[in-house]
Amino acid sequence: TGVVGKSLEKQITVKATYPDGRIAPNESITFKITLGEGTLAGDSTKTIMSNDEGIAAVNWTLGIRAGQQKLQAATADSVVEFTALAIANIPHTIFAVGGQTENSEPGVEFTSPFVVQLFDQYDNLIADFPVEFSTELGNIKGQKTETVRTDNEGKAQVFWTPFEYLGPRQTLTATAPPSLQVQWH
Repeated sequence: TGVVGKSLEKQITVKATYPDGRIAPNESITFKITLGEGTLAGDSTKTIMSNDEGIAAVNWTLGIRAGQQKLQAATADSVVEFTALAIANIPHTIFAVGGQTENSEPGVEFTSPFVVQLFDQYDNLIADFPVEFSTELGNIKGQKTETVRTDNEGKAQVFWTPFEYLGPRQTLTATAPPSLQVQWH
């Protein structure tokens, strides 16, 4: 598992051996991206000769799309496949996707939720990430703040009850670390 657009922490390493189990030095091993848009030192394919211990290794940089990615290592006689799960990076964008057209009476909870959606810099949805909703007037489940984790669609939501008296401007704020915000008035 790794972050989209970043190299995995450990190199992908294979050991070449002959059919009888002896080490196979100087064996040509071709590493190839087979799923995802990852790279191997800038290329999608890289051929490396095994060292004296039969070892060949490559750095795998995952592609920018979250999800399963695959790499294949092949000799003339065999193929080994590696799978990595590319997860979204930190939030880059927050959008209000619910609550923009809501109306309510003072002191009465809005009937529809206020919803935000998080994306990383490559437009991948960000799941299981904390979003803090806060209000100075009114409440969220009787509190001034509530932290909600995003779902698998990158969405977090709350129901807001506005202040019971008309007059002061009321604001609900959703904040995703480090400093992304969206507000409803």
